[in-house]
Amino acid sequence: MRRYTVVIAIITALAALGSPGLLAGQGQQLELGSLNLGVPGKSGIVPATPSYVYLPVVGKNDIPPYRDDFSNSASGWPTSESSVSARGYTDGEYRILLKEAGWLSRANLDYDLTDFRVEVDARSVSGTNGTYGIVFDITDAGYYLFEVGYGQYHVLRRNQSTGTWVAVISAASSSAIRTGTQTNRLKVVQSGSSAMGFYVNGTLLANISEASLAHGYVGVSAGADEANYEARFDNFLLVFNTTDTTTLSLGEPQAAAEQLPASPGLSDGGFAEEPASR
Repeated sequence: MRRYTVVIAIITALAALGSPGLLAGQGQQLELGSLNLGVPGKSGIVPATPSYVYLPVVGKNDIPPYRDDFSNSASGWPTSESSVSARGYTDGEYRILLKEAGWLSRANLDYDLTDFRVEVDARSVSGTNGTYGIVFDITDAGYYLFEVGYGQYHVLRRNQSTGTWVAVISAASSSAIRTGTQTNRLKVVQSGSSAMGFYVNGTLLANISEASLAHGYVGVSAGADEANYEARFDNFLLVFNTTDTTTLSLGEPQAAAEQLPASPGLSDGGFAEEPASR
C-alpha cells in the first residue's frame, strides 16, 4: 500500500508564531497529503495528490483599528429600551437615555481584550445632571468605569457578585474637562493586564497599575443624577496595538466584524443597567 506524508505540524507552527486565528489571502504554504480537514462545504478525504492551503499568521497587533461614527445603525452596538433606560442610534450618534435618577446604563462591543486603546467623543444633551464614560475589562465578575462629569473624573471598579463599587482613582478636578453640553474626547489605554492610562481631550489625567480585572469587553456608559439624563457618543475608535498611533479618520471605512478578536460570550448581551456609583 502506498503511503502518503501528511504534514500535521500546522498547530505547532501557528502556536510558535502566535496566531489566534486564520484569515484568507496570504500566509505560509503547507503541503497536505491525505487528511480530513472538515472544511465547511467539503466532505470526505483530501485527495492523495499533494495540494496547498494558505494559513496566514495574524496576531492582534495586526488587526486594523475599529472605527465607528455611528452613521450605520447596524454596526453592532446594542439597541434596547426598558423602564429605566433606552439605548440606540440617533442622528449619527449613539445615545443612552436614563429615565430614572440613580442608575447607570452601559453598552459594549462583545470582543475580549487585554491590550487596547479606546477613544470616544462624549457629551450631555439634556438639561438634567449626569455623567458619561468608558467601561472596560467587562466580564461577569465586574468592570472598570472611567467617568467624567461636572469638571471632574474618577475611576471605579464594579464588583458584580457583591453589587458594590471600589474607588480606583477618587474624584478629582481637571481643567482639561469641558463642562455643560460641550464634547469631551475620552481615552483609555491598557497595556498588559495592569497598566492603565486615562485621558481627556488629549491631556493625561492619570497612569495607574491595577490588576484586579485583567481583560474583557469595552464600551460606553451614562449615569443619571436626575431623571431623563441623556448622553451621546460619537467617533468611537478601538486600537488593538497600544503602540499604534492611529487616530480617527472619518474618511476611512470601519473594520469588518470578522477582523475583531473572538467574543467570550457574556451573559449581559452587550448592555446592562445597575445602580450608579453616586
